[in-house]
Amino acid sequence: SSGINAEWPLRPGMIKIAVLCAILACAFAEETYSCISGAPVDGVDATIECTAADADSANCKGAISPAVANNTIGYGCGSCADDTAATCTTCLGGSTGTTKCNTYVTPTYTYTCRDLKTELDITCPDATSIHCFGPLEDYTIVAGEEALETGGCGECSATAYGSDKCEDCDYENCNSASALVSFLAPLLALLFWLQ
Repeated sequence: SSGINAEWPLRPGMIKIAVLCAILACAFAEETYSCISGAPVDGVDATIECTAADADSANCKGAISPAVANNTIGYGCGSCADDTAATCTTCLGGSTGTTKCNTYVTPTYTYTCRDLKTELDITCPDATSIHCFGPLEDYTIVAGEEALETGGCGECSATAYGSDKCEDCDYENCNSASALVSFLAPLLALLFWLQ
């Protein structure tokens, strides 16, 4: 009879072609994988879902380790730009690499605080957060407290002075007299208005 018999068995050559097509489909299938996308949130990795043409190009990118100060390189899918070799690293993720291979590196910062005696900037050691310290606004320095009078890099808790004498802040040169004035001025205006 005319037409194709649905029960007609596949010939060996047809089976080989079908298997070859299946292999090629797998070989050229897109690779889906995960990369770190930035700083952890509440202790949980921040991730992004990525796709690549194949497993061998399933790259993630991120900041190099150990940290380079003031590095603004982002995290995510793909490879680093050619001109970022000093700050960025590429790794292989996906099924042939390591899941979320671009491990987050806590950034460090180069910054300055003010020497309150000389009014010159002090270059602070690279740190993961910015902190400067100095004496409380209404505290009278006594003999032996020259370090407090000078102020500098770090937090009060890392010095010999407690919160009854010392205060710290968290942006560059924030312990300078001008910074304290700019902070106190609106506060004093508010207190005056509330009277």
